[in-house]
Amino acid sequence: MNRKMIVSCAALAALSGAASAQLSENFDGYTAGSTIAGQGGWEVWYSGGTDATVSTAQAHSGANSLFIVPGSDIVHRFAITGGKWTLTAWVYSPFGKNFVKTILTHAGKGTDLKVVNDQIGSPTYAPHLVEAILGIARKLAAPGGAAAGPWGIYHAAGSGEASWYEVAREILHRSAELGGPTTSLSAIGTDGYPTRAARPRNSRLDCSKLQRVFAITQPDWRDGVSLCVARLLTPHA
Repeated sequence: MNRKMIVSCAALAALSGAASAQLSENFDGYTAGSTIAGQGGWEVWYSGGTDATVSTAQAHSGANSLFIVPGSDIVHRFAITGGKWTLTAWVYSPFGKNFVKTILTHAGKGTDLKVVNDQIGSPTYAPHLVEAILGIARKLAAPGGAAAGPWGIYHAAGSGEASWYEVAREILHRSAELGGPTTSLSAIGTDGYPTRAARPRNSRLDCSKLQRVFAITQPDWRDGVSLCVARLLTPHA
């Protein structure tokens, strides 16, 4: 029997730009003046995050609304009753706009780079993420695979952890090995690089559930950087 699978991908990029957007919808089911976290699936992203208040000030289609501004840390948790969902972060590839291409572009211009060293995450090479998703699909497509592991959310990110500064340093190191552009690099704190959206200091993802249930572990993040830089510097290789 042939089995068909649908892989639906969604991403939030350019976080600073997204922070300026207004989210407007009907909040008439909530009491004006109440905080939204804990109501209707809304919650703060992390313990101690900044809540938001239901208000009549920005109402468009009804009596109430909620205005999301920089500093608010409100997310909506959707009830998942089936399927397997994979979350990742700090994704980069040889395509589109991303951190690796930005560093190489500035290096090519001879820009003296200053990169934050106190934001830690799990850098993820997009082709490695694709292999992880396909690995899940193959196991589910196998006989009896639909019952493999619990349905729910799985983290899938590059192995290991690094700060943005450490990633930039690795990019320049790999570039220099291949005869590509390099430049000076120094570490700064988050306070030295203000952004419209507050960036979390800890964006690491625990991928142990993915390894435990599907025996899938992505390669070390340095391997991904090496492959990405090589692809960008030798696109026809």
